[in-house]
Amino acid sequence: MIHALKKNKTDNANASVVDGKLILSFPEALTPIVWQMDLNDAKSSAFEVVEDGKNFALITKKQGAQKKESIAPFSTRNEAVAALMATSSALKNGHGHIQPYSAQSAIQPAGQPVYHMPSSSETNKSNIGKWFIAILCLIIIGALITIMSSMQPRIPTSVDNAGTRTPISNPATPGTANPASSAGVPVSADDFLRSR
Repeated sequence: MIHALKKNKTDNANASVVDGKLILSFPEALTPIVWQMDLNDAKSSAFEVVEDGKNFALITKKQGAQKKESIAPFSTRNEAVAALMATSSALKNGHGHIQPYSAQSAIQPAGQPVYHMPSSSETNKSNIGKWFIAILCLIIIGALITIMSSMQPRIPTSVDNAGTRTPISNPATPGTANPASSAGVPVSADDFLRSR
């Protein structure tokens, strides 16, 4: 009967994860305790049972810091191991609650759509498309400038024997006009070719 009572006593260890915090309750410890720890700290912590004189203690060690923090002292090793197993079970079952609820709500307010960053291939495709459109616009603008410059009126020129171009001057009197330069006057082919 005493053994059954002692067994129930070790089953009183309770550990749970609530709102991103590990909460441990050990009423069977030498100094009964309710202890809590933020799970962001527990990600890099270790829990172990160590002998402390005649007693056994459940302690936590934080990674990076060599500091050991005693959680609760127990009179027997079995009680300390039961507390360790309750802690382990709570951490296993609380894996979905590692990030505290308040941090989740700050990241994603209720009712707000989730924005996903486009993948790098989508970004590269859009950049290539932008460059293609820019180059196409430059080609079209160049073609329009070329067409417009060819449509401007030019002063007629003739080529000398030296190979230089000189503008053809219009005579002052239309009666002595050069047959090639008078507009609207019929000219024979021989006269036209001689004037060139």
